[in-house]
Amino acid sequence: MAIDDRQNISPENLDLGITLRGLAAGQKVFSRYTLQRVLGQGSMGIVCLAHDERLEWEVALKFIPEILKADAGVLDDLKRETRKSLGLTHPHIVRIYDFVDDANAAAISMEYVDGATLSTLRLQKETKIFEPAELETWLRQLCGALDYAHLSVKVAHRDLKPANLMVNRKGDLKLADFGIARSDSVSQVTTRRTTSGTLIFMSPQQVMGEKASVLDDIYSLGATLYMLITSKAQNSICKITDRNGFHSDHAGTARQRENCRCHAPAGNFDFCRETLGGLRRSTPGHVPRYCRVVFVQPQAFRSNG
Repeated sequence: MAIDDRQNISPENLDLGITLRGLAAGQKVFSRYTLQRVLGQGSMGIVCLAHDERLEWEVALKFIPEILKADAGVLDDLKRETRKSLGLTHPHIVRIYDFVDDANAAAISMEYVDGATLSTLRLQKETKIFEPAELETWLRQLCGALDYAHLSVKVAHRDLKPANLMVNRKGDLKLADFGIARSDSVSQVTTRRTTSGTLIFMSPQQVMGEKASVLDDIYSLGATLYMLITSKAQNSICKITDRNGFHSDHAGTARQRENCRCHAPAGNFDFCRETLGGLRRSTPGHVPRYCRVVFVQPQAFRSNG
């Protein structure tokens, strides 16, 4: 969907409410950005390509849904966490430039990635799945980004999924949406109102509202890889059906967490670093045990179901 002179943005199907009203291509917002076209939309708002008149370059503007903008506490939390994300500088993490708002709207200005998400790329494939070898380079890059965020900056993403993994025209992977995902208030709202498309990548303890941990990202990394190489959701293994089940059946939840091994020991905080190191050391004749099921036995995943 593109903004043009005849069409206003009217995203009635946004989970969290209408984001923009009466904005069109060529219109200037926040006294700085000229809108060009819509890049995408989802439960956390519409993303538009815009020209930053001050910096003289193209940026992606992620407009915050009205339900979030109307809550002063949520908006303050989102501003704070987004501005903390300004310090995330890694070649495989989408850069955050600024949080901007006025009486009409609020948005996050971020690096424009000219490419597609892994979710879109998977669906474009005839088989609807990736072969493990196709994912190896991107997995190296993703683990490098998570290693940097978890161990150097001490932050978790909390919304890791194929739709937040961008691949640019050079073929490099970029992890998107760090600013929004890190907000506690936004996380609580989206957990209550999220679609199943996000829920299937969330750890059980995250769905239950427990304190965020890098272990949530590790769980989501596994769920993401599982989806990419099987086209199936991880809940086909863990028997996770909906978020209400987590809240109403704590005994069942404990069993689910045991089955999913999401109560990982402290040593698993280094999972991404170990996986990345293993990929660097691996040769065709030797794949580390923690990579083996993905890179040597993908059919074990695909036959599960």
